[in-house]
Amino acid sequence: MFLKLGCSFLREASRSNRKTLTNAFVPLMLVRNLSTQTNNVTNRVITRNLELRQRVDDCDDGGQRPLACLFSWLMAKRQHLHRYGDFYLQQGFDVLNVQIHVDQAVLPARAQSCVQQALDYLSHRAVTVGPTPLLVHAFSIGAYLYGEMLIKMAAESDRYGDIVSSVGGEIFDSGVDFEGIPTGFGKAVTNNRRLQKLLRASLEQYLKVTYEHTTKYYLRSSAMFHNNYMKCPSLVMYSLTDAIGSQEGNERAMRRWRALGREVYSHAFENAPHVSLMWRYPAEYKRLQQEFIDRIPAFRSVESPVKVSARAL
Repeated sequence: MFLKLGCSFLREASRSNRKTLTNAFVPLMLVRNLSTQTNNVTNRVITRNLELRQRVDDCDDGGQRPLACLFSWLMAKRQHLHRYGDFYLQQGFDVLNVQIHVDQAVLPARAQSCVQQALDYLSHRAVTVGPTPLLVHAFSIGAYLYGEMLIKMAAESDRYGDIVSSVGGEIFDSGVDFEGIPTGFGKAVTNNRRLQKLLRASLEQYLKVTYEHTTKYYLRSSAMFHNNYMKCPSLVMYSLTDAIGSQEGNERAMRRWRALGREVYSHAFENAPHVSLMWRYPAEYKRLQQEFIDRIPAFRSVESPVKVSARAL
C-alpha cells in the first residue's frame, strides 16, 4: 500500500511538472528577458533551478565580485530565500540561488541535472567575468545537492578544478543526512500530520524498492559530504530540537571533517524548527555569518556597497 501511495504521488508530481521539466534550461543569452528589479536588486532567472541576484549598480560594471551560492531547502519560497541572499548582497557579493524541487529530490537523476546547471553557470561566469571567490551556503537537503556537486567536480577535476579552488568557505544550516530525508520530505510537502506519516512511510518503502535508482545515490552523496575534500573553513549551524537536521547527524559530519584536518566552526541553537534558525535568532545568526566571512582572507577584502548592521537587514 505504501509503495502504491508513493508511486501515485511521484506520478502526480511528474505530471504537474512535465512542461516545466521539458523547458528546464533557459539559454544564458535569454536571461535578460527573464529579469525583474526590486529594491535596487536585479533578479535574473537562468533556469528553473537557478536565479542570479545582483545589486543594480553592479550588474554591468564588469567587477569581479565574490559569489554566494545558496543551495535551498525543499519547497523553499523565493521571497524567503531572498532574505538570506540579501545579507550577502549587502556585503558586496553576487548571489546564485540553486533551488531543488520535489520531483528532483526523489529522483537523483533530476537532482544531478540541477547540479550540472549550476556547474555550467559557474564555468560560464569564470569565462565571462573571471575567477571570483565562491561561498557555499547550503540549507537542509541542499547539503545533499552540494554532495552531488562535490562528486561531479571530483569526477571531472580537469574541467572543474578552478571552481574547486575558488571555494573560500562553506556554511551549512540544518543539514540533513540520508536518514532524515523521509521525515523531512513529508514535512516539506504538507502540514497535515497524517499525510506526513503516509508520505514518510511511502518514501521509506520507495527507497527500499528503488535502491539501485535512488538510495545508492543518496548514500553516495552522503559519503562524499562526510569525506568533503574542500580545504576551506566550514561553519555548521543547527538546532538542538531539530529532528530532521539532527544534532547527531551534524556533529558526525563535523567529527569526520576535523579528523581530516579541516577548519570547522559550529553553533548549536537552543530551540528552533527545521531551517528556522535565522527566523528564531536573527541577530545571532547574522553575527555568526559575518564573523565567519571576516575570518576568510578571500572575502575580507570585499568592499560592502552599503555599510549596515545585521539588525538593519
